[in-house]
Amino acid sequence: MATGAPDLYRPLDTSIPEIRLFALDPALTAEAAIEGHLQTVPLGSAPAYEALSYKWGKPVHSEPIAIAGHTVLVTPNLALALRGLRLQDRQRVLWIDALCINQESLHERAQQVSLMKEIYSQCVCDLLWLGPLSKAETQSWTPSEEVMGRGFELIRRLVDRDMTVLNPMMKEWKDHERLEEKWGPWYQISDAYLDNQLAEEQAAKEMEEQAGSQETHDESRDQENDTNMQVKEEQRGDETEDTGTGTGSDVQDCMLSSDEQWALESAFSYPDVLQRLWVMQELSVAPKVQLVAGRHTLDWDVVSEFLGDTPYADAFHGTFSHGTIGRISYWIFEKVQVIDHQRRILRQGDQEGESKLLDVLARFRRTYCLDPRDKIFGLLGLVTDHKDIKVDYEKPPGQVYADVTASLINHSGNLDAICQSPWSSGRDHSRPAEDSFGSLPSWAINFLAGGEIELFAQRSIFNAGRPSCEVPCRRIDENVLVANGVIVGKVGPILQHDYPHDGKSSAPRWRYDTSTHIPLEWMRLYLNHNQVLNKESTDQYITGESPFTAFWRTLTVDCAVWPMARLTAQQINDQDISIRESWSQFLNGATEEEKNKSSLHREYFSDPDIQRMWDRLYAQWSFSMTTNGLFTLIMPPTREGDIIACLDGAKLPLVLRPVQHDGLQTYEIVTVAYVHGIMDMESTESPELRAKLGLQDQEFYIV
Repeated sequence: MATGAPDLYRPLDTSIPEIRLFALDPALTAEAAIEGHLQTVPLGSAPAYEALSYKWGKPVHSEPIAIAGHTVLVTPNLALALRGLRLQDRQRVLWIDALCINQESLHERAQQVSLMKEIYSQCVCDLLWLGPLSKAETQSWTPSEEVMGRGFELIRRLVDRDMTVLNPMMKEWKDHERLEEKWGPWYQISDAYLDNQLAEEQAAKEMEEQAGSQETHDESRDQENDTNMQVKEEQRGDETEDTGTGTGSDVQDCMLSSDEQWALESAFSYPDVLQRLWVMQELSVAPKVQLVAGRHTLDWDVVSEFLGDTPYADAFHGTFSHGTIGRISYWIFEKVQVIDHQRRILRQGDQEGESKLLDVLARFRRTYCLDPRDKIFGLLGLVTDHKDIKVDYEKPPGQVYADVTASLINHSGNLDAICQSPWSSGRDHSRPAEDSFGSLPSWAINFLAGGEIELFAQRSIFNAGRPSCEVPCRRIDENVLVANGVIVGKVGPILQHDYPHDGKSSAPRWRYDTSTHIPLEWMRLYLNHNQVLNKESTDQYITGESPFTAFWRTLTVDCAVWPMARLTAQQINDQDISIRESWSQFLNGATEEEKNKSSLHREYFSDPDIQRMWDRLYAQWSFSMTTNGLFTLIMPPTREGDIIACLDGAKLPLVLRPVQHDGLQTYEIVTVAYVHGIMDMESTESPELRAKLGLQDQEFYIV
């Protein structure tokens, strides 16, 4: 915020309501002093103005500017932006949060924050200042305005093409080391081309070895170049090639040099302002957005046209629906794509014509802000529901988060916000310190935890609890949530050597080097694998199926991808036969050393969609069993002795930890779990199963 002239900020009339605008005086040189004045105007009849979105930077107010004769200190980044935007021949009228809001008044901040959507919706254009930044904010990798300008120009040149031109560009190369050594910074978009390239390289090598002469080497090089040109022409002529995005769009050959790739990253990935939370709202609602890098500019409409109508699931599933888009889309364009999705939603409306709070908060969960309350308040202008949430900076952040979580529960009538949100798993690791945050109960979402979207963040795949919960939700002393449901089991001993038993470590994500023996290792740890694999065994899991079938279905959470869907009876039957046969052959034919290493090939499942499901699970989740014999997948910080419960309104079973609170038996929410045979409400409602497992309805006091 600006400092140095408190008398500039007379109280605003909130009944009109009023805003302030900053008129930036012209100057002939960049070195001239920055001068201007503030004017107070009714928001509904304000003169034409532009808004500024920028990175505040470090809170060091060291740069003097003159406002109506008063010296005001602003941050270096703001001073640079003002110099860059200043015109030579006329004033430029701007709305700038640091100057137009009295940041020292909590009341005014709250009132003006509630108007942010209208302020940016009514501006002529929102100017997104990407740089240059102050020296204090500049690192060795910080892009220059010239490099960002080249990124702008490259997008202009490509805007007549569909985004699928670049989608496969960053795919894994089948022989990455050799290709990278030969081609250095060049990236080719077609797997077919890469296969051809490798074949040509091998042929050239053989020819060179046979001839042993430079002449042969030159001929092979010429042949290789001719082949390259032929492949390019064939790709240009193929207008129906499908690159995996499902759009069937044109595939053009597009090679980017390292300089061109860096230019794109510099303009659309590296600028920190693209992760500033307040900017998300500003860019989403503005009628027009212009990217500014010093003297270089680019209209957002050009970026939006380049991105096109890329596949999109929802805010829970990530920016680019289920991995169908190439890596370059994720690495370079993810941040601008998130913003563009929100802009489209506000203009076109989703299927229900709403921009829902839960989706908005999830969409921008990886953005940052100085005040943790702004994780909510800074995005309310994008939300069409939840009008009951009021901006109040006098509430501690913990209370704000608890109130918002309760509001999400009350509006939806379920516990999706707790058990199916991107912030739900591993919450113990990210709970903020109470002395700086205020009390945050385990059931309240910690919106500061950007988190990753776990695979269980699905809306309708599972329905473990009853479809709805009591609303409005009952709270005792604000921090205790009362829920209803059943305990289905207690977590038994966790036997994996790589599981973080201390409860403090994160999920065992680095299992890739041991992925070839995890299922057999888990089966040996928890089950009699010889008995389990025996076709003649009469043992049954609680579902009535064999323990072997229940085991491998647990490993895949009984699903295949993409899109994620429950396994069909045919898939289960086919895979059961295939897996049992391959695992039995290995265990019966392997040496003792091989058995100890369990070096079964990685593809356990013949159905590739089921195999992909397993590939997405094993690095984070671990098999375990409850003390009453249920098969489950758990993740840290779950530990032995925790209970697993199906609560009303919760589509997933929740791991709860018993704790004493004021002499009352209470529970903390730890994370979510998969429990085979208990993922559908019909199971826990079945009289037979309830009797077998001793399930009884009860109240849970969650702290």
